Amino acid sequence: MVRGLAALLAATAYVLVAPALPGAGEHVAAVCGALAVAVCAYAPLAGRDDPLAIGALGAGAVLLAVALDARDVGAEATPVEALFAACAGLLFAFAFAIPAALVALPLLVAGIDAASLVAGSAPLTGASGGADLLTLTLPAWGDDPQTAMPALGLLDATFLALFASWALRWDLRPRVTLPAMAAGPAVALLLSLWLDRAIPTLPFLAAGLLLPAARRVGEVLREEPSEA
Repeated sequence: MVRGLAALLAATAYVLVAPALPGAGEHVAAVCGALAVAVCAYAPLAGRDDPLAIGALGAGAVLLAVALDARDVGAEATPVEALFAACAGLLFAFAFAIPAALVALPLLVAGIDAASLVAGSAPLTGASGGADLLTLTLPAWGDDPQTAMPALGLLDATFLALFASWALRWDLRPRVTLPAMAAGPAVALLLSLWLDRAIPTLPFLAAGLLLPAARRVGEVLREEPSEA
């Protein structure tokens, strides 16, 4: 838990100092911001099997996030928003820790997210605006606070923490899957900037969870009947 707190503080420090960094283009800022969100989402993982502690942490985070959003602080609220989203994801992961969900849920949310892109209605990565609990605003580098930046959705952090919890629970090559999933939002943001259109994040998270550990996922599913 100490490591998680240190990581959360480091991500928060980055968000606070980012506007003072020399301008390096929106691509660099987007990648760093996405990685900071991933760090916040992973911060409470150590307490994933303690729903009471996670629930209390999530309640405190959402209250602080609402207060910060009411002051329209923008990206400064993102770390606590991501922390709240992560706690919600961990509670879901704890409550629905069944092998069948390990494959069904990632494929379901990835399919829905990808379908929204095909339909032209995928708002999960887009230009960030004012304070919004459902939007994880990313800080721009440089002195211009009006610099347009892509944003992540609250559900991106929720499912990142959820999938990470399952990766640890079922030993799905976490040393590979956790970094792969953390890179997913950054890849989605880069593609959205290069293609000038919203690119959903959840398919990248699902791929980062299932593909590196495909063999182990199969073993978990085969073990399910004997555990019932």
